[in-house]
Amino acid sequence: MVIGLAILFLSFVNASWLAPAPQGQLKLIANRAAHPLPDLGADANGCPGARIAGTRHSFIANTQPSIAQAFAKSASMVSVDVRRTGDDRLVLFEDSTLDCRTDGSGTIADTEMDRMRALDAGYGYTPDNGRTFPLRGMGNGLIMAVDDLFIQNYDAPFLFIMHGEARDADLLHAAFERAGIEIEDRYGFFGSEAAVRRMRELAPDAWTITETEIRRCTSDYLRTGWTSFVPESCRNGTIAVPLNYQWYMWGWPNRLIARMESVGARIIVIGDYEEGEPFRGVTDAQRLTSVPESFNGYILVDDIMTIGPALRN
Repeated sequence: MVIGLAILFLSFVNASWLAPAPQGQLKLIANRAAHPLPDLGADANGCPGARIAGTRHSFIANTQPSIAQAFAKSASMVSVDVRRTGDDRLVLFEDSTLDCRTDGSGTIADTEMDRMRALDAGYGYTPDNGRTFPLRGMGNGLIMAVDDLFIQNYDAPFLFIMHGEARDADLLHAAFERAGIEIEDRYGFFGSEAAVRRMRELAPDAWTITETEIRRCTSDYLRTGWTSFVPESCRNGTIAVPLNYQWYMWGWPNRLIARMESVGARIIVIGDYEEGEPFRGVTDAQRLTSVPESFNGYILVDDIMTIGPALRN
């Protein structure tokens, strides 16, 4: 009887259908815009980032054509990588070195911005372990600075993946000021804890998150969510809902949405997750059919070229 009453209590407290219907629609975050999908099971001569699972298009991550394409494919927000160059500029580039993806060499931190602009951003991508390079020559002149991003996409919503130190946040904040753009809550900053903490000081209204904070909020909620209590770690924070763990999230979807909205937290759905693995975006449009129609948060998408049109249709 005690067990039965406990189950009844938990079912009632976490019943999604008893929560108010969420307002608004889901929002797709195109992770690094439109880009070739990586071959996660292979290594291309020490350059796993340049090993791709075939080429269905010629768009290259962190470049203006791929950003424009991502928004055209129904992205609500686009994430871009930010790194500091040797002349204290901020460049959109994922790796810390140039050797794998470009025809250059050395580290970003030792390379000036003008030199980076002259490189081929698609030079190193290969789907067959170095036998062919289908994007070679298609990325000439496409590497750009944050200032270029604002000129070409004024006021568009971006999630900046910050890889550097606290002073990188000062440089990024200064770029916003030069562009005349106020940093509001529709801009996100993720990544390096030092850089994100500093950006939180400079732009308290922005969406600032670190992987540690997301993991803490998510794990704390899994421990206490059955009581309807929202842990302090989720207040004004972000909780991750992996596609393969939706069943494990207390009150999913409507009750969880209401709880997080009550403490100013955001919800982001990510791809299937395995313990010890990094967070990844969704790549299979069919997997999105498991996301409830009432969900109004964010979905991290690695393949916006497929998922954007599928969701729109």
